[in-house]
Amino acid sequence: MQMIPIRVECYSGYRADEQPRAVHLAGERLEVDDVVDRWYQGGIATRPRSTDCEH
Repeated sequence: MQMIPIRVECYSGYRADEQPRAVHLAGERLEVDDVVDRWYQGGIATRPRSTDCEH
């Protein structure tokens, strides 16, 4: 399995890296429209949704 590098831009509010704003994948910047799920388990994990993503 090959790992694909991604970069996530986050908004840092009350907590560090609180909410994702955009994802950089394969040279393309995809803005996060909405966070559809969120959970805290030793750190912050989110499931973002983007309308401009065709992957």
